[in-house]
This record gives sequence, structure tokens and C-alpha cells, in this order.
Amino acid sequence: MARYDRGGYGYPRGGGEPFWEWSGGRPGGWGGGPDEWDRGGDGSRGAEGIHGPARYGLGPYHERLRTRRRPDDEIRDDVKESLFYDTWVDADAVTVAVKNGIVTLSGELPDYEEIRYATDDAWDVEGVLGVRSELRVREQ
Repeated sequence: MARYDRGGYGYPRGGGEPFWEWSGGRPGGWGGGPDEWDRGGDGSRGAEGIHGPARYGLGPYHERLRTRRRPDDEIRDDVKESLFYDTWVDADAVTVAVKNGIVTLSGELPDYEEIRYATDDAWDVEGVLGVRSELRVREQ
């Protein structure tokens, strides 16, 4: 394999093969999982690693996530759907109300464990700012 000592798009800094030689020859991908990262043909991954920005954590425009809110009726529908698809919760026994992104759950369930599951389901919905549980354990 030829070595390239150019900078710029497609060529690693400091030399190395251009991306198309270790991407499986396909644009937009590097050809597979970590086992495919063999850059030198000898089983090693190479000293360079994968080039590009590390995109972990919050980006520079993360503040918009705090200012944009989903409508309450949309959140309510998603919480109801989440409760419906959780087969460990009696969704018909839970009433859901939402005001300003705060979900209120009310009703009676058989045990505390099921109350916890219902509360967790509400928290898992995108756009929920808080969960108020008024759920009680059903008397037997």
C-alpha cells in the first residue's frame, strides 16, 4: 500500500493511507466494526486512530434544549402510550395530567413496585420536566 504525506480531506495528518483505502472502498463508512480497523494489514489498528471531532457531551447549542418545550397534550399522549406498552403496569388504572411539562399520575395500583414502574415510564418520555405521583396502593 502506498503511503500519502498530504494534508486535507481524506488524508490523515502525518501520513498514512487515505480514508478510502481503509473504509472498504465505500464513501460514507469505514467498512465495519472495530475488527475492520486494521490499517496496516498486519492486524494492528495503527497509531493514528480514527480522525474527526470527539462528539461526546453537550454541543455548543445545547441551551436550545432547555428553551424548547413540547406541548402538554403531546406529552400526555406519550406518557399514556408508555404506560400502555409497559406490561407490568395497569395503565387503565392510571390517570395522566400534564401542566407546563410536569406530569401528574393519579389512581390506585396493586403495589408499590407497580407505582415505581409507572413513575419511571413517565420520566422516560421526552419533554417531561417533572413527575408528581399521586398514585396509591389499592386496599385489598
